[in-house]
Amino acid sequence: MRKQVVPGPGTLRVGRFIGRLGVVSLSAVEVGLDLDQRIVRRHVAKLEAAGWLARAPWIWGEGSVVWLTGAGIERAGLGGVRPVKSPPGTTTIAHGVLVGWSAARVEHRGRIWKSARELAVERERWAVSALRARLHRAAARPSGLGSNAPSHPSP
Repeated sequence: MRKQVVPGPGTLRVGRFIGRLGVVSLSAVEVGLDLDQRIVRRHVAKLEAAGWLARAPWIWGEGSVVWLTGAGIERAGLGGVRPVKSPPGTTTIAHGVLVGWSAARVEHRGRIWKSARELAVERERWAVSALRARLHRAAARPSGLGSNAPSHPSP
């Protein structure tokens, strides 16, 4: 009988970082959370053994890319964030790797950030409606600009 793996606080921290981003390279997790490669690999192995994480090999010399499963998203406490379709497509992986590096730099500097996946959960709070954007642009236009009125009065 296999021993059940119960991820601890460090493993949950790694899992939450991964889950917030969707698909991310292990190197970006190392940099973002300021952890040694060996430590990140150990946490990822625990998440994978618990069935919370999936991985795939990647190109560009980046090693593996990882993402949380539906169970991992739920267990990491990421509420309404949608799980990544498994296995993700090449475009999803490439986008995730690049965004992951940006997030890693921000996280490493101790800044607060939100991923697109988190913003999508709170769409009503963060979305700008097209109508509101048009009204804002119209209000910012100088008087008469964009209208059919002549710019100079006729003599």
